[in-house]
Amino acid sequence: IIVARPGQFALHCGNFDPNQPIIRFNNIFSVDGMAYGGICSNKTGMDGNISADPLFANPTQDDYHLQPLSPSIDAGDNQAPNLPDTDIDGNPRILDGDGNGTATIDMGVDEFLLPPGSTTPISIITSPKAGATVLTGTTVSITGLARDAGGGTVALVEVSVDGGATWNLATGTTAWSFD
Repeated sequence: IIVARPGQFALHCGNFDPNQPIIRFNNIFSVDGMAYGGICSNKTGMDGNISADPLFANPTQDDYHLQPLSPSIDAGDNQAPNLPDTDIDGNPRILDGDGNGTATIDMGVDEFLLPPGSTTPISIITSPKAGATVLTGTTVSITGLARDAGGGTVALVEVSVDGGATWNLATGTTAWSFD
């Protein structure tokens, strides 16, 4: 997983070697910038490469563990050479991190672990970001991601903006929004 600072290239290839590097099963992402630069062509959507927010737990505090809905979960290559048996925390690699019954290695150095017995749907808010200040009376679009950790289909997402007193239907299912 390669994440750029806002507005910068995540991966920039110089022109000192006319041969482009082999890029497979990577998440190369830049907020407010291009993922690829220089002579590197955009490999998103090819050879298992993606370009999406990896949803790290808390990167400002150097916590680069993957959150439950990270697109990097189960998105790696089980046949990659020299795969270690354990991740950076000593947990086993090549687990079923999305609950679909197929064990696939995660991108990056951390293997996401589903909580024991996880079969319930999981949803996270992607915008506004945690800790953001929203002024009273301001209209805000809330967006998020959802999945069924048991491998089922998410039928609907409901959002509460009043602490659970009332619930409103969001638009979409696995990627959803509420205005």
